[in-house]
Amino acid sequence: MNELTPLFVDLTDVSVIVFGGGNVALRKCKFLNSSKITVVSSSVIPDLEDMVEYVVISTVSGEDIGAMIEGHEMVIAATDDKDLNDRIKEVSIANGIPVNSAHGGGTVLFPSVLEREGYIIAVSSKGRVPAYPPYLVEELDRMLDDRFDRMLDLMVEVRSRYSDKWDQKRRSEFYRNVLRDDIVSECVRSNNMTAAMERVKEMERMQ
Repeated sequence: MNELTPLFVDLTDVSVIVFGGGNVALRKCKFLNSSKITVVSSSVIPDLEDMVEYVVISTVSGEDIGAMIEGHEMVIAATDDKDLNDRIKEVSIANGIPVNSAHGGGTVLFPSVLEREGYIIAVSSKGRVPAYPPYLVEELDRMLDDRFDRMLDLMVEVRSRYSDKWDQKRRSEFYRNVLRDDIVSECVRSNNMTAAMERVKEMERMQ
């Protein structure tokens, strides 16, 4: 696996072509549900057909791939044929198009995701053990209780209050100190947010 850079991107209306019409393709498309998705397969399961923009009922040969991916901004190789997926991946890379392959080795990986109202955590094993990221997400889901949501709410208020105070370096240091302060943490843990903000104001006076 090449070196990967974790990155959150907006894929709204990005043109994606997906080769494969089964459950693997369905899982990939759920991750891309804001994109403009074209599915190419000899057959497509109903759940997948309902969620994508275009369906092309067709078999795919190695000679067709270059023409089929032209104009698309991402390619998903999700057939049950490893050799075909490898060929789709190779052609996509040669054409400079980001590609995810169900059999690995692509330039894009889809992580397992824990999404809360205010934040998102994405986990990947770099394609080595696909069962591991969902396991870790489940563990993190149990570990990250409501105090982390409350801490985020507090920091949103803190940032709003102090966004025009001090220079950027000093503000960043202040935010880090608030997040690491034992008194603030205990107030948040006990859901005493008024006391937490009073502690923040006290820390401001100590700056």
